[in-house]
Amino acid sequence: MGEKGLRLLILSGLALLAVSTAANAVEPECLPANICGYSYYVIQENGDLLRWGDYSSDSYQNAEILMKNVASIVPSDLHITLAIDRKRTLRVINNPAYTSTSSSDSLLENVATAKYGLNHYLALQEDGTLYVGGKNESGQLGLGEADTIDHEPTKLLSGVISITTLDNSSYAVLDDGTLLFWGKLAGHPICTAPVAIGSGFAKLLSGKYVLSADHTLYQMVWEENSDHFSFTPIMENVLYASNNLVVQEDGSLWGLDDNTPLVPTKYSVETDSTHPPIKLMEDVSYVTAGQFYSIVVLKDESMWLLPNQDLIASNPDQKYVPEKLMDHATKPQIEIERIDPQGNRLADFPTMLSSQEEAAPKNTEANEINPSAFLGVAVVLIIAAAVVCVLLLKLRRIHRWNK
Repeated sequence: MGEKGLRLLILSGLALLAVSTAANAVEPECLPANICGYSYYVIQENGDLLRWGDYSSDSYQNAEILMKNVASIVPSDLHITLAIDRKRTLRVINNPAYTSTSSSDSLLENVATAKYGLNHYLALQEDGTLYVGGKNESGQLGLGEADTIDHEPTKLLSGVISITTLDNSSYAVLDDGTLLFWGKLAGHPICTAPVAIGSGFAKLLSGKYVLSADHTLYQMVWEENSDHFSFTPIMENVLYASNNLVVQEDGSLWGLDDNTPLVPTKYSVETDSTHPPIKLMEDVSYVTAGQFYSIVVLKDESMWLLPNQDLIASNPDQKYVPEKLMDHATKPQIEIERIDPQGNRLADFPTMLSSQEEAAPKNTEANEINPSAFLGVAVVLIIAAAVVCVLLLKLRRIHRWNK
């Protein structure tokens, strides 16, 4: 093989490596607001993470600063105890009364997204590596057994593109669209290692909703006395969902039940629908829903606190109005679009399990090697071999010249 051919081989190897890296990359997520119970959390444009309500200050104007230089909130079932800073490092918020993760401020670097359950967390790095930590009494860490140890971040899986938690259970979507579950749900036995429960998915939005590769929103349920999960289609062309609120790809906000928020008049839309789903407003880029209030971020970057119908109905004599929290909120990053180098969408995932094909959870090894890992190893070997060949050629030329 001539030197020109070797150079071509090296370039091809580098191209393959770039494609492999791009295919496995997880886009860093930014969640600029979150509601947990009666507590409200928002990230200001300068990176300050604020909290008010529920044993804290009673308004946004008097909110306390929990942490600075925050890039994304880590959603939780109870209280926000973790956050991702602007260097993509997962950190514990200085709130020891509510965290059992670690006494260390820094937990893990290069984190694209993370989720916190009742007392455990999942942290997904930008290369698709999933780490787990915290408590494991219900097998929610997926390590193959249940124990009472408080685990530091521990590698569990590779090739992961999306994660979420629900109480003491965990979920993950692999880059081939496989949906995994492990942990404990009420009325069901403990599952101590990841098991496959479906296919054809692209993003988990909570322990309740999951998006298929074609951006259809499905409600995910494992009913008592059942041996498998069921997936009910809710709405198409979905970008994001939070409890009873859905943001479609065109920016429209929809309510799935009667507890919808009161929206600002200038952003409201007329709709003929009197039954859910109900279109509420347009130009929305992010939403987080609570029982009594919801927070939306609009495409003009403004952030609003919206009272919900349950709150309005329970106090009819009080006047409730939408409140603008800030003009320039942290820009949310919740896109699920993944484009390969040829510009193709992730539309070639396996199709959803049909109702007849909904299978009982199947065992899968917690540390199963992802096929993409073999491609990476092969590319590295090709490049190494090419480099060695080039060096040998140069040595041969030097030897001839010396003669």
